[in-house]
Amino acid sequence: ENSFITKWKDTQVSQAGDLLIEVYVERKEPDCSIIIRISPVMEAEELTNDILAIKNIIPMKGDIWATFEVIENEELERPLHYTENVLEQVLRWSSLSEPGSAYLVVKRFLTIDTIKHYNERRALESIKEGMLKIKE
Repeated sequence: ENSFITKWKDTQVSQAGDLLIEVYVERKEPDCSIIIRISPVMEAEELTNDILAIKNIIPMKGDIWATFEVIENEELERPLHYTENVLEQVLRWSSLSEPGSAYLVVKRFLTIDTIKHYNERRALESIKEGMLKIKE
């Protein structure tokens, strides 16, 4: 918290409506966080791209990076849709029972690899060939 306050004092005054928030990269650890300015119109894709650029992370071909919302003391985690408004989502945290436990993390979307593998396997299993007989 002290480092956050120190960083808060060192930052420039934000434009009206902007909010400074802490975003983690890959995992929730103090050395993996970035304090970034979120504008009222910033979408999840823009936030993801900004964080990757700040950290000099170049995604490999086929890698999908996304911003995830983690709430309810890390019991729930979901990827934000790339067009989802980030500030709007962060402001909804005030209605949670413990809003201080909610945070954003930018990381590889590993579940998508599993889905692709499953779909490829199912596609091979579902292919049928032969004569189709029809009776009227």
